Amino acid sequence: MKIIRFEANGKKQYGILQEEQAIACTGDPFSGLKRTREVLPLDSIKLLAPVEPPNVICLGLNYKKHAEECKYPFPTHPLLFFKTTTAVCGPYDDIIIPLHHSDEIDYEV
Repeated sequence: MKIIRFEANGKKQYGILQEEQAIACTGDPFSGLKRTREVLPLDSIKLLAPVEPPNVICLGLNYKKHAEECKYPFPTHPLLFFKTTTAVCGPYDDIIIPLHHSDEIDYEV
């Protein structure tokens, strides 16, 4: 079973991908999905990121081996950074790279 998250008619919800159709569901993958009778063609929906995460505070280079792999000195103070909900995009959305920090974009997804 392939679970998707999508938007249709202004409503965001989970569904099940079956062939070229989305079977709309109530609930979510964490508490349980229940199929509805609503079946939508894929070309009538917008696929979204699979989850809606909260903002996350991250700790970079938090172990020596990782710092060595990246060829960075092990930091003397915690290296904090954020992953914000505004950075989440869907599978066909454009990835927007800010001009003023384009050299600081990481490959992590």
